[in-house]
Amino acid sequence: MRIAPASNLSLRQRLSVLGSVAALLASVVTVSTVTLLGSATPASFAPIVTSAMAPAALTRAAASSHAQVITVESSSASATRAKLDLWQKRTNGTYLHVWGPVTAFVGELGIGETRDDVARTPAGVFALTQAFGSNPSNGTKLPYLTTTRQDWWDGYAKSPTYNQHVHSATSPGPGSENLYDAGYVYSRAVVIDYNTNPVVKGAGAAFFLHVTNKQPTAGCVAIAAGLLDTVMRWLNPASHPVISIGVGAAARSIITNNDRAVAAHNPFGYLDTAISTARSRLTVRGWAADPDTRSAALRIHLYVDGRGVASFGTGVSRPDAARARGVGPNQGYAATVTIPTGSHQACVFAINVGAGSGNTLLACKKVTVR
Repeated sequence: MRIAPASNLSLRQRLSVLGSVAALLASVVTVSTVTLLGSATPASFAPIVTSAMAPAALTRAAASSHAQVITVESSSASATRAKLDLWQKRTNGTYLHVWGPVTAFVGELGIGETRDDVARTPAGVFALTQAFGSNPSNGTKLPYLTTTRQDWWDGYAKSPTYNQHVHSATSPGPGSENLYDAGYVYSRAVVIDYNTNPVVKGAGAAFFLHVTNKQPTAGCVAIAAGLLDTVMRWLNPASHPVISIGVGAAARSIITNNDRAVAAHNPFGYLDTAISTARSRLTVRGWAADPDTRSAALRIHLYVDGRGVASFGTGVSRPDAARARGVGPNQGYAATVTIPTGSHQACVFAINVGAGSGNTLLACKKVTVR
């Protein structure tokens, strides 16, 4: 389809660094080297909570290569309205929801399998590589064709240019659309690369993201003109944009599968104990490893009542973890800090190195310090 000449820990909470903890900490007794987190900046120490103990439960699927994704999600296969959202990849490889939802109209017969003469929007993930319209370009970075009455989309299954743009004084054949005479709805549009590689005769042609007339479509996805301008200006071919169309969570599967694949690189481990070992002393013990470097030393951050308290490393012998989880023999950690007496919540994070979506909350435990 080318335009002719003329892309299992249930506690998962974000804990913010609340400032200096100098008043909280009077001294530190170390089992492994401990650094106080007193004036730490969020960029250095604020944990990004992801999954805990997770690698055994995560599938090492390939992450998506598409930095921009449009999702079109309907509530049922027969629904003629859907919600449209924009997603952009973060630097850590996961997707961030950046815009939406907005209402989109889809096919008269909903979303699913389609073909010629069936007014159903195709389900799946399709590239967005080009745009057109009877109006001038709105500033989109996609290749843009300003149409005339000689611009058609070939919908004739017996034609050699089926499901392609054709520049011709006459129609390519039955079922073809004149992109100019279609009027307002094609004032601007993005081509949805459905049935393009390979082109299957009769499987359906001319699927676009275009301006809505507030009615269900013949199979396209349609949104308000101003919203479409926003979407088109956001799209960047260098980001290999795609549109993912589906019913319910299926529309977002490209997002969830990608984020799961990225998170499979996050550290994993366990907080075995958080106990009061002496007056005003809290001791934490456990183990942690990074799935990409299972025997390498790993940084651990301890938070107490939402405040960053200490940073220390693995290095304690843990042959049990090595046998059970296939990590190095010295992936254990242990550290003791001084905190006020009373009831506290201690949370331990393993700090990600390299690939992955962020740091891992290993556990939070309630502890009463004597």
